[in-house]
Amino acid sequence: MEAALFESAHSALVFAHHYQPGEKTVLGRLAGPSGGGSGRGLGGLDGSAQAGMILRELGELSELYQALLIARTAPAWDICPCSRPCCSGRKANPVWVAAIGILSREAKLILGGAHASFAVRAACVKRHLLRKNERTPVDAMAAEYEINRQTMGKYVTAISKWLTNKEKDALTQFDTVLRELGMVGSADAVSQQNMPSNALFRAAA
Repeated sequence: MEAALFESAHSALVFAHHYQPGEKTVLGRLAGPSGGGSGRGLGGLDGSAQAGMILRELGELSELYQALLIARTAPAWDICPCSRPCCSGRKANPVWVAAIGILSREAKLILGGAHASFAVRAACVKRHLLRKNERTPVDAMAAEYEINRQTMGKYVTAISKWLTNKEKDALTQFDTVLRELGMVGSADAVSQQNMPSNALFRAAA
C-alpha cells in the first residue's frame, strides 16, 4: 500500500489551491523563478490529478463547509498577467472572494437581531482569517464603519467564535474523507519522498 501524500486535510487543501501545472505554484510565481517548490512526487500530471481529486472531494461538502475551507487555504490574490503600467501585478482570486461572500452572508444568522451590514460582517470574517499581528484593531473598524466600539467588538467576537467552531467541524469531516481515500495519513506514514515541498504547506492568510 502506498504511503499517504499529506499529513492533514489542511496541507492537502493548501497544495490543491496553490498547485499550478509545471510544478509552479502561485506562491512560487510571486517569489520569482527560483521561488517555487520542487513538487517532489507531485509534478506534471500526478500533481494535477492529486489537486483535482482533492478539489473534487471538497466540492462534495456543504456550501458552508466549502467556503470555510477555501477561505482558510486558498490564496486571496492571484497573479495578473496584463503587464499594464497601472497594474499592481495581482488580482483578487474569485474563488476566495466568493467564499468570503458566503461566510459573510451566513454570519448574519449568528448575530441574531443585530443589524450589521454585509460590509461589516465581511470585515469581521476577513479579520478572523488574518494572523493576530495583522488584524485591524476593533477601534479602527468601529471608526471606519461608524459603529459603537463595544458593538463592533461583539460582532468580531461572535463571528470569530462561530468561524472557529465551524472550521474545526469542516476540517474534521474533510480529513475523514481524505483518510478514507488514502490521501492523508499520520506523520509517520507520510512518504518523505512523495511529500510536496514545505512552501506548499504554509497556511493562507
